[in-house]
Amino acid sequence: MALRRRLSALAAEYGLDRVCLAGGLALNVVANGSLHDVFPGGVYVPSAPGDDGQCLGNVYAALAARKVRRSTMPVMRKSSSAYVGPNLKIDSTAVTGNLKRAGLASYVVFEASDSTDFLARFLAAGSVVCVYQPRAEFGPRALGARSILADPRRGEVVSELNSLKKRDWFMPFAPTVLQSQMDEWFEHAAESPFMSHAFRAKSKALQQIPAVVNADGTSRVQTVADDEDTPMARTLRSFFKSTGVPVLLNTSFNHGGSPIVETLEEALLAFSTMPVNVLSVGRFIVVKSLSPAQSDLPLGKVGKVNIQVFRDGSPTLVDGTSAPTASVIRRIQNLTESVVFVRTQFPLYGQYLDWMRQGQKHTTIRFRRDAVEIPVSDRLPLFETSDYGPGDRTHPAEHVQINGVRYHRFGELKLADAVKDGFRDLEHMRHDLTNIYPTLQDSDWVTIYDIELAGERL
Repeated sequence: MALRRRLSALAAEYGLDRVCLAGGLALNVVANGSLHDVFPGGVYVPSAPGDDGQCLGNVYAALAARKVRRSTMPVMRKSSSAYVGPNLKIDSTAVTGNLKRAGLASYVVFEASDSTDFLARFLAAGSVVCVYQPRAEFGPRALGARSILADPRRGEVVSELNSLKKRDWFMPFAPTVLQSQMDEWFEHAAESPFMSHAFRAKSKALQQIPAVVNADGTSRVQTVADDEDTPMARTLRSFFKSTGVPVLLNTSFNHGGSPIVETLEEALLAFSTMPVNVLSVGRFIVVKSLSPAQSDLPLGKVGKVNIQVFRDGSPTLVDGTSAPTASVIRRIQNLTESVVFVRTQFPLYGQYLDWMRQGQKHTTIRFRRDAVEIPVSDRLPLFETSDYGPGDRTHPAEHVQINGVRYHRFGELKLADAVKDGFRDLEHMRHDLTNIYPTLQDSDWVTIYDIELAGERL
């Protein structure tokens, strides 16, 4: 109250309608929230208002002194503005390598260009999910890059998360809400992109999202701009679309008493010891258990696909006709001793797609370090790429029919395998594949898809 009285006097004396707060005092979200009546133009608090924020100011001051850039700081008005941590590389090699080193090869990885739809479905079904994105937030709050998310409609999730994080029972959790929906749920429609303000919850929030309302009827809110294009924003929009609730419970991704996870290794280690089944890592979803309860997993039917694992030249048939997909995946894991990636989309280099259209290519060989693949179903959207990377997944060029999947050691492939894949001979195939996959060795497992175009060009 003393802060409010002092700033009210200054606002009246100088005719101010907005204020910027910094220093450790600005971490007092209750005080910050109370100032919005005094400063209707806005109360701005940076993502790291305490001593930790000085380093960023020092960097820009030094750059300005060297005339590398102008003296003004960049505008930081959205949650995504705080994603200034190191841009860590998250690809299948990084995911698989960390799973193997951590002894977690039994986990299953789903790959999609955008996994946020799946995450929203998990959340709406009652699952708690961990989220890890390449660049961490700058400051003490988890803002969607190192977060644990849950459905705020589930009041019982508070005790689950307090137990998970070893917190006292009365400690509250924060809501993340779409900015455009703020005034529907909270007393102020103010911006709070860095979870810096506590606002009084309206009766609608008290009734429908009890997990994120404190005992005093307030919530420490994080607002997300409707036009932000981040995994957190897209997950929130998908959850809103499916449930009518534009709010998610958001807490930091860490064990109680431990720092927020930073590296992928730390994230997987923390996840492995938590009673949580789903982890979003970049464009991947890592799942511990493929139990029947996980009905929102994108597990299709692979029964029509002929699946064989070749060991020492001899095939072992993996029957997917009657067995559930989860059992097929476990069987492949056991036979290859590899992490299994479930493919939901099919990228193909443009030249190789031309070979398919010309009837020259009938298979495609894929390699992931310490991992193999399985399709989510026998028919997938095919995306043409300009290189050998994931490519743009906006509009499929074709659909591909998958008739079989074979797993071979690379060194065991024969001339017939090369010709079916469109190559002139074995040497041509080995040259191209080792160029695409520089670390590929003869002892490595490769996944071979028997494919044809499904006749549905888009």
